[in-house]
Amino acid sequence: MTAYQVVFQVPKDGAEFYETVVRNVRNVGTELDDVAIRIIAHGDGIEFATGRTTASSGVQAAMKAGVEVLACQNTLRRKEIPESEVLPGVQLVRAGLAELVRLQHDGWAYIHP
Repeated sequence: MTAYQVVFQVPKDGAEFYETVVRNVRNVGTELDDVAIRIIAHGDGIEFATGRTTASSGVQAAMKAGVEVLACQNTLRRKEIPESEVLPGVQLVRAGLAELVRLQHDGWAYIHP
């Protein structure tokens, strides 16, 4: 188990917001040794997990650095976004909010930028 476990919630859309999330994740990863970071994209923030945004290169760089990105299948289905549009390496979870609850229950620190 890592010393720190941090989950970021991405529930809204917008290039500026997405860049803030990527920057915050990078800062936490740089500042804390032995940290596990997950990002959960759901609701209006589901685009974060696709290649449709200007932040996709930052998302991919974060994943290469060990950050896990999770996308809500309920949202993908509701917004009619095919799973094939999700960035490679993004993990699919049935319900993004339920996954957030699980992680918080397991002691993960919760960040909502």
